[in-house]
Amino acid sequence: MAMRASVPNPKTPSDEAGPSSHPEPEPPHIAVSAAGSAQPFDALALSCAQARGGYAWWYIEVHDQAEARYGLTLIVFAGSVFSPHYAERLHQGHADSGLDHPAVHFALYEREPGKPSLSRQRLWVMNEYPRDALVKNASEIQVAQTALRYRPDGLDVEIDEDTTRFFGKPGERVRVRLRIDTPLHIGSALAPFALGENAAGEAHFWQPIAPAATAQVELSCGALHLRFSGHAYCDRNCGSGRLEDTFRRWSWAHGVTAARDPAALVLYQAQRWDGRVLALAVRYPAQPSPYPDGGARVWRDDGSGWGGSAGGRTDYLWLRVPPRFVLGEFQAERIAKGRLEDAPFYARYSALLSAPSDEKTATSTPDREQFLGVGEYLDLERFRSRAVQRLLTYKTRVIADRSSSRTLP
Repeated sequence: MAMRASVPNPKTPSDEAGPSSHPEPEPPHIAVSAAGSAQPFDALALSCAQARGGYAWWYIEVHDQAEARYGLTLIVFAGSVFSPHYAERLHQGHADSGLDHPAVHFALYEREPGKPSLSRQRLWVMNEYPRDALVKNASEIQVAQTALRYRPDGLDVEIDEDTTRFFGKPGERVRVRLRIDTPLHIGSALAPFALGENAAGEAHFWQPIAPAATAQVELSCGALHLRFSGHAYCDRNCGSGRLEDTFRRWSWAHGVTAARDPAALVLYQAQRWDGRVLALAVRYPAQPSPYPDGGARVWRDDGSGWGGSAGGRTDYLWLRVPPRFVLGEFQAERIAKGRLEDAPFYARYSALLSAPSDEKTATSTPDREQFLGVGEYLDLERFRSRAVQRLLTYKTRVIADRSSSRTLP
């Protein structure tokens, strides 16, 4: 399938998908610093995070390249969309915004012996903080002792958090330093994608920052000490209204090829509350790329049905997670025994993505290129349940007073 390359973020679907009667909202202009990199808290992120029920989050994922033994995920929130406490405040009629509910999520995953991919969770952090724990400026986002700093050629990240135990109890302190090297002009050249909006016109945006960067990791937690390098994926999301008011569910996955300079693929399938389904594929050639937008090519269809099975194997406690999802000629499939997160409304798993190769064989039949990575399945109809939200308090720690958070000695 040909992928549209001339307009990286069309307001309407590509020609392959047919015309659309539902044009997407136009994102505000993205501010760019003198160094040429997109500012983390630009006009779009700030306008979303300061809205009632709004949010902005920055997502970073790193995988150990040499041994494929470890993977980690970090999400820094200005408005934790999955916070039961934020949801309860809104339910009570308060005018809370994302700026009132910053949070840090971190998880470390490990590949168990004999398994083909990441297969178990080793560390977990889900800490929510008061408003004054959030510090933001043109190049930095900090929540308590965890900071994400933009530089022209990448990101520097420091994580300093208590791990989160059941019933919101603090566990051992985890400290991580990440250095992510990637030309940040890629993140600013590719405009945010509008994935949908609710009945009030409040929209959700997604923007890739780096599809396949290089990263160095240093981690310590108790007796555990790790140092490795690998590939990093970074993006950001933001929205001016509750996520569950825009979407019923979504499947998302990203991955990279096994090459030294990997190609990358990101897939989104999102069902909005009006029943329409967005299918979005963003494919990148070998990274780093000389092109301003990383060489991104986009396929989008706003009028398709839910691709792949709506059910799933019963290997998750809470959800029937679809074994795969299909977007045109693109596919993301769960890897057996690759369960990473199992929550009442959310699942994260090791995934194998595939797409028709750009290369032709001797018979002119395109091969299928494979991308190893991570996927997720999100059921926001379940998240709307007050009972489900109460369950989430058991794995969330709320730090009401910033001074109660321990700091470096």
